[in-house]
Amino acid sequence: MKKQSNKYNTFIISLSLVGSMVLLGLGADVFSVSWRQLIKPVFVKEVKKEGVDFILVDDFEKGQSSGVFYERKNSIGGYQGTWAKRPSYSIITKLSDERDSARGRYLAIEYKKEAGWAGWYTLLNNADISNYNALTFWVKGDKGGEKFDIGLADAKMQEFQMDAVYAGPIDLFLPLGVTTEWQKVKIPVSRVESQIDLNKMGSIVLWFKYGGEGKVYIDDMEFESDKEVQKKEAFNSLKPILIPSIRVLCGYGRLIRLQIRKAARSFFNYVKMQPLQICTFISATLTRKKSLNTLRGLLIF
Repeated sequence: MKKQSNKYNTFIISLSLVGSMVLLGLGADVFSVSWRQLIKPVFVKEVKKEGVDFILVDDFEKGQSSGVFYERKNSIGGYQGTWAKRPSYSIITKLSDERDSARGRYLAIEYKKEAGWAGWYTLLNNADISNYNALTFWVKGDKGGEKFDIGLADAKMQEFQMDAVYAGPIDLFLPLGVTTEWQKVKIPVSRVESQIDLNKMGSIVLWFKYGGEGKVYIDDMEFESDKEVQKKEAFNSLKPILIPSIRVLCGYGRLIRLQIRKAARSFFNYVKMQPLQICTFISATLTRKKSLNTLRGLLIF
């Protein structure tokens, strides 16, 4: 789907062989730098735009799904493609629907999983997603019921070709699973944030690991600050647990001890009111005075 704005405006520095200044150039803003400023190896600069609360990874409007790498760039300048080992395979194409012109182009991933593996990836060019709480995208299936896992990797993991950290299967984030209608998927970044560096991201992957074959369609992949995800995370955060007459709050041992002392004092008061029955229960051979002293030593702390 076509987007009106992006969080980043990317400028590519090109060196002039004649002048003392070099011109930059993609987007509405234009700026120049002197030769002295080019002593440092800076080749790409990302400029934040105010008032935009998402990073558009890809809307699949530009470029191709096959051919040379240059034609396979996403919206933040990274490459995208497939990975597979025979007899499994995954093939991508870009499509558009004449009945839904507002959506524009979107990605189709056809897959078959037998032995080996199959998946799709898009590179993130060291994007900083630390200010966003969700990876979101739109998805539908050719027949419905298609299954795959979603994973994220940071730049170091990408560099050393380490497996992505998987946030979970698609069914975890769609109550009805993938259907033949477009649905928006919202994956909380918190599911992987403890295992990856959100300040320098490497890639997003979709892994078709469950066997069988099918086709899914993907559109408008973004990192964003989603209010619904924020509410769910707040609801699922740690809360006090109520146990009969004792309020247990994780991490607050002092509060627990105070509640136990209250219960202990109440029990000791009961002992003073009913000394004969309690002492007899503890031991028939102990005297009433000795039993009470023993209880007092155990319960007052």
